[in-house]
Amino acid sequence: SMISPTTFNCFDIPGTYVLTAVDANGCSGDFSFSVIGGGNGDCALAVPLANGVTLSDTLCALNMDTSNCANFTYGQEGWYSFNSADYTHVNIGAFIGYYQNAAGTSGYQQPFLLEIYSGDCGALQLVHCHNSTVDGGCFDLANDISISPNTNYYIRVLAQWTSWVPMQILLEMGNEAIPSICG
Repeated sequence: SMISPTTFNCFDIPGTYVLTAVDANGCSGDFSFSVIGGGNGDCALAVPLANGVTLSDTLCALNMDTSNCANFTYGQEGWYSFNSADYTHVNIGAFIGYYQNAAGTSGYQQPFLLEIYSGDCGALQLVHCHNSTVDGGCFDLANDISISPNTNYYIRVLAQWTSWVPMQILLEMGNEAIPSICG
């Protein structure tokens, strides 16, 4: 689908994009974002996350299945991965959507789910569910599970939208409890 007569609303080709919105009064605003891997709608195409690096991406894959964590029955999704190496703590922070209020401040707000899996794509095991509406956008995974050394983990991000969804995700790994990476 499209957000204007000439602009598609889902960007599945890697690159940096600038979205300019113009209202009826001619006022405009820009929002830039990068698509790293494009088309990461399933585990096999998961985008690797680097420790301490914020990834800006766009959730493009529309999923009409019920989530394994909550009763989201539709939503945009994307898959991301990391290896725990020898770390015992993994802080994850995600921000989904975009808003700008009348005061001119902007930020991210959208209910979303993070499903955390371990193993390989052919035999994933759900190990944790994180609902931003209940628990906020940031958490230390070690508070919910024991982080296994040198294990591949996959994060399935779901946002309850039916159009392209800008998002940011940050992974901080260490061997001691990590202060919240939000706020």
